[in-house]
Parts: sequence; C-alpha cells; structure tokens
Amino acid sequence: MSILRKMLTFILFFAAIPLLVAQSRFPKPDFTNGYKVPQVGLLPSAATQAERSMLPITPYLQYAVLGILLLFLIFSCYFLYRKRSRRGVLVTALSAVVFFGFVVGGCICPVGSIQNVAAAIFNQKFPISPVVLGIFLLPLFFALFTGRVFCGSVCPLGTIQEIVNFYPVKVPPLLDRILRVIPLFYLGAGVLFAATGIGFIICRFDPFVGFYRMSGPFFILTAGGGLLLLGVFVARPYCRYLCPYGILLGWFSKLSSRRVSITPDECIRCRLCEDVCPVDAIMPPSHEDREPMRKSLRRIILLLILLPLTAAASGVTGYFLGNPISLLHPRVELYRQVCAELAVGERPQTDESLAFRSSGTPVAELQKEVSSVVSNIRLGSCILGIFMALAIMARLFDFSKRREQKDFQVENSLCVCCGRCYNVCPREKRNRIILKEGE
Repeated sequence: MSILRKMLTFILFFAAIPLLVAQSRFPKPDFTNGYKVPQVGLLPSAATQAERSMLPITPYLQYAVLGILLLFLIFSCYFLYRKRSRRGVLVTALSAVVFFGFVVGGCICPVGSIQNVAAAIFNQKFPISPVVLGIFLLPLFFALFTGRVFCGSVCPLGTIQEIVNFYPVKVPPLLDRILRVIPLFYLGAGVLFAATGIGFIICRFDPFVGFYRMSGPFFILTAGGGLLLLGVFVARPYCRYLCPYGILLGWFSKLSSRRVSITPDECIRCRLCEDVCPVDAIMPPSHEDREPMRKSLRRIILLLILLPLTAAASGVTGYFLGNPISLLHPRVELYRQVCAELAVGERPQTDESLAFRSSGTPVAELQKEVSSVVSNIRLGSCILGIFMALAIMARLFDFSKRREQKDFQVENSLCVCCGRCYNVCPREKRNRIILKEGE
C-alpha cells in the first residue's frame, strides 16, 4: 500500500465520523476519582477551560507534551527498526514511565482521549483542544506506517507492565482468544458512555494512574497492584485483555507494510522467537498438512450466513439493554430521585435533587429530557451490539483464512514492538558479532 493511499485512508477515516453521528446535548459526566473531566454541555469557553485542567501542567506546556510524544515515537521507531535494539526500546520505555507517568501524571493519554473524541463528535457544545486531538491521533498515525510502536515503549500504561514482566508464561491459545474480545466491549462501552454523557469510564477505572499520582480510590489502587502482580507472569494483561486504544492501534497496524522482522536475514526456524514473544504475536510457518481448502471454504461460507443473523440479534439485545444502561446516566438518576421524593412528600435527599427543586424547573421538562436521553442510549446500545457482532465475526474470518508463509512472521495487529525477539534470534546475534569484529 502506497504512502499516499495510507494517508488518504487515515484522513477519510476520521473525516467520515461526524457524518455518521447525530448531535445530542447532555450534562457533564459525573466523576469521582480525582480527575478533572471536560464538562459536556458547558459554553465553549468554560468547557475549554475545564479541558485544559485535565493535565497537571500549565496549558502552555501541553503543546510541549505533544511534541515530546512525537519525539518518543520517533526514538521508538529508531531503536526498533534502525538499531534493532531491545536495550534502546527498554530505555525509551523507562523514560516514558518517568515522563508520561510520574511527571505528566498519566493523563491525558491516548487511551483516555478516546472519550474526549467521542464526546466532541456527539456533542457540539463539547470542544476538544488541538492537544487532546493530537495525542489521540499521533500514535494511530504512526501505527499506520510502523505498527504499534506506541505500545512498545511510549504508552505509560503499557511500559510499566513491560518493566515488571520478569517471568513471562504462556496463556493457553483458546483462553487468549476469548479474553481478547473484552477490549472490544470496553471500547464500545467507553464510546457509548462518553457520547451519551453517562461518564468517562475508561479514565475512571484507569488502573495505573493512581500509582503515577500517588493517590486514588482504594479499589483502583488495588486493581492496579493486582494487574502489576499478574504482569510479572502474564505479559501486559491490561494491554492484551482490557485496553480499548489497543484495538484501534491493532486495526491501523494491519495496514502497515512495516513490521518487526525477527531475523535480519535468514530464518533457521529455531522457534526461540516464538517462545520468547510475550503476547503470542509470532505466527509459525504454514505446513503442507494444514486443513484442506474445502474445509476452510465451508467454514467461511457458514460465517457469511451467520453474519447478518448475529448482527441483528446483537443489535436487538443491545437495544433492550439500553434501559438498564440508562439508569447510570446522572439525569435519569436525578429524575428517579425527584419522583421518589415527590411520591412520598420528602424533602430533597441529595444535593442534585435540592438544586433541581430549588430551580423551579417543572418535573415534566426533566421527564422530557430524560426520555430523549433514554432514546439516545437505546440507539447507541443497539449500534454497540451490531459493532460487537461485526468485530467478533471479523476475527473469526481472520482465524479461518489460510496463511501462506515460509518463515516465522509477526502479526502486526498483535505485536507490541517490544523487541524481545531480537535478543534471542541466533542470526541477530551472529550479525552483531560480525559488526563488532568489523569495527
């Protein structure tokens, strides 16, 4: 795929998003764990000011953070593809933990910026700053040409897991494939909740930002500690089985013609790279005894038949799940609280209820607003159900296709560009010895 074609794909992908969505207006997401979240529904100047407060640094330095992110991505590509140095990748990762983690505070990162973009697309009163948009787009742009270099040595959530993975163990293939579906749900739920004003759940349940900020709810700190402890043995558990941004990076990486080449020249099929890969991203050579073409073709035909039925069933299921999901919305919760108080003649029991009843706004007006909110959430849940069905079926199609490859190769959508395979490849070691002797 030519560079021009990739650039056009990147531009059209994001240019088409606003054309596919309807605009709606919702109050700001409720947030309780120390983050300062952009306030959906505020006037542009107030929302912009609130958005700027997300980073624990001055607004003027936020552009510097974006520039430093660009430098980190460039250095990551340099060490991975030019120098082929696992040590250089690891040093970059350590630097990313220090800067993007402890200095910047882990926010805003591309993972959480998914919600900012979703809220801005679905709500015209939610402006998004160039910094936040740039932080969201930059790693995706690099993934389009160089794979998931952001995951390998730049992301503060991924790099901290990379550092603690001392005794990696293999996850059973079937279990690994099942668990990799979870990020699809998380991505869809994060977009749905941000777009409808329910909340920014990806940031609320960020497991590692509490460590970087030295504060946070006990539950989140415990979950983060548990993931890090698990990460000593299971490589990057959050990245592989939870991270919603990794789904987007994987999709863009599929278009990248540049991939990690395990060996610099000739593959001797020693399988050492396959054994050391922490995320099972190395595909073995295809063999002559693989399943017949007819069997693969029958399975693909069956999937094509099931595709519309699965999508329809998932869409209907999502639509009916919209009602319980809507109970999480702050306006729906307020309406239920006010109705319950008025039914028994109680005084306001919450600050929100007191503010509403003191404002003199008719309950009928709140009811009308809540009805619109519920309708939007039902529609969003229906779309989410269809999205999940299509994404899962696409993965089944991918597993069903026949691969034609002679040597061990990296699957771009899974590879996190950590460079571990460089350190075990005999041909890589041989070339390094030759280079040193030549010097």
